[in-house]
Amino acid sequence: MRVPVLPCAIIACLVSMAAHAAQPNRLSGRIIAPTGDSVFVQQAVVVGGKASERTLAAAKLDANGGFRMAFDLDSAQALTFFDGNEITQFFALPGEQQELTLHTAYFDESLYFAGDGAGRNNALAGLALANENEWNRVAQDAADTAHADEQVDALVQRLAKVMDEYAVAYPELANLLAERKAADLQGAAQQKQWMQSRILFKKRVVEMVGQPMTNLMGRDLDGGKLDLARYKGRITVLDFWATWCGPCKAEMPAWEALQKEYGDRINFVSISVWDNEDKWKEMSKSLGHAHSMFIPKTDLGQLEPYMVNAIPRYMVLDKDLRIVTIDAPRPSSGELQKFF
Repeated sequence: MRVPVLPCAIIACLVSMAAHAAQPNRLSGRIIAPTGDSVFVQQAVVVGGKASERTLAAAKLDANGGFRMAFDLDSAQALTFFDGNEITQFFALPGEQQELTLHTAYFDESLYFAGDGAGRNNALAGLALANENEWNRVAQDAADTAHADEQVDALVQRLAKVMDEYAVAYPELANLLAERKAADLQGAAQQKQWMQSRILFKKRVVEMVGQPMTNLMGRDLDGGKLDLARYKGRITVLDFWATWCGPCKAEMPAWEALQKEYGDRINFVSISVWDNEDKWKEMSKSLGHAHSMFIPKTDLGQLEPYMVNAIPRYMVLDKDLRIVTIDAPRPSSGELQKFF
């Protein structure tokens, strides 16, 4: 993805800090498909020589996912907005009136700011999304670990140049962008490890085709033992998810639609991981899952061969429970049916 080049003229602040000093900051907006019932704004602070976060404001979401909150700032600040398991940074001057909207299933892609400072904050969000897309592109293109290391080094340099351009266009973001650039340089080794794991996963996807997957064990909704082998005889689709996972829950309508259309000849098995068993039981029953399995944290080691390190994750097995793919498309993509 090519990152759009911003104009290099210095952009003045839309409103002065002095004009806003008499009123509190206000942040309002709407969360689509929220993963929790509250949102928070936090500020980085140093306590006893250690970095920490201080909650400036919190708000309960209304029935439509809307929220309003107010807080006081005495200087320009880089703040963190929390919604469930997702976070984003934004910049605020004292007294600014800001708005944001987002969809939790497409957090970075849907994040949009309005009101005071919208230009700078949408630029910041766009930079984060562009960076993520660049990392994903490099991960897709890398063919071996040596090549991946070279691409990571080149990408860090490219992103540093882009952040320098953003700092010129939005001088109020200069310090924040400098911190991000330093973090990119310091985290290059971690990025290389991540890249290498992606490459290993792509190889594993190929290696696992045709391998049996009959020994997966978990619990059913009644607390009894559940062996995946009971589903032998039909094509079986596995959905690894959790009750706290926003993207997982966003896929549920499409998952349920597939289950309704093909459930008479295909097994759709929802497998909860990294989850609370009671919450899983409650949500599974409310969703009406035809087949549900819970894997306790102590038994998650059995998933290591399949590299289930993130969710949602989908797999397809043939009638003999041999692996067709351990990296199937999401239900909402419209591509999963190609494996039926």
